[in-house]
Amino acid sequence: MRRRRYIATIGTLVSAGCVGGQPGNGSDSTATGATETATPTVAAMETPTPTEMSTPTETPTSTPEPEPEILQANPVTRWGKFGDVIENPTSAFGSGALVSIGSRHELPVVDGKLGATVQCNIYDGDERIEEETSETSKLVDPADTQEEEVVFRFDIQGMGKGTYGAEIIAQDDRFGTRARSNRIEFDIVGPLTAGEVEVVEVDHPASITAEEPFWLDVVFKNVSDRDSSIVSDHSLRRNLGDWATADTKLGENLAAGEEFTWERTGIELPRRGEYTERLDGLDLTWSFDVER
Repeated sequence: MRRRRYIATIGTLVSAGCVGGQPGNGSDSTATGATETATPTVAAMETPTPTEMSTPTETPTSTPEPEPEILQANPVTRWGKFGDVIENPTSAFGSGALVSIGSRHELPVVDGKLGATVQCNIYDGDERIEEETSETSKLVDPADTQEEEVVFRFDIQGMGKGTYGAEIIAQDDRFGTRARSNRIEFDIVGPLTAGEVEVVEVDHPASITAEEPFWLDVVFKNVSDRDSSIVSDHSLRRNLGDWATADTKLGENLAAGEEFTWERTGIELPRRGEYTERLDGLDLTWSFDVER
């Protein structure tokens, strides 16, 4: 997208002038019987003085300093690549998950360089309660502007359920010009519960050997009609033994109908057997075998 705005002021040309009067003519006359011939008086022709034409003053064309532009600001479930600000919108986050606000903006490029600071503010009513900034300075392909995306993540542990606001401000650091988004809203709601999330797929190597690292992918789907988040402890057990709760808690945002792949690598288990994992808050389980 390439935009350039111009404001042009054209000067008005004004000219003025005067027209000189016509010259007068004298005449000869002779008196009959006069002893003296009258000497005629000839009036000199006046040369009109020309009036100088004024030189018009032209107002120079003014070009405004380049300005950033906010193209889109959204609450998003997650961001990993350019385009996710548009493709992963949400309206709500579950209590205990991270609030993610994404911005797509267009920044001025001058001599192949861009430099800008983007800020996200979170509001509870009219009170600003959180803010984060992101600075960008880099060389880019020659152009008038370049589109960029950034996501801001906020810990909402202290935010109660309700509706909150967010805004994005982008400033070009060289010219001091700014752009501000409209206020956007999102809700903090209860996390997804049992029956609202399903395990769609479990993927891992065909053979898993004890004490050797392996990878494991689990695909979850929000099958409810509301945007929220998975916020749950994670447990593991071998065969039919006791559950052992892991140190990590899963917190992932999921819009209604959206899928998310939980990808892990470098997992090692010490003994062979059938292992079962569980998301405790959702009562979701899946299993895999480990061989010696």
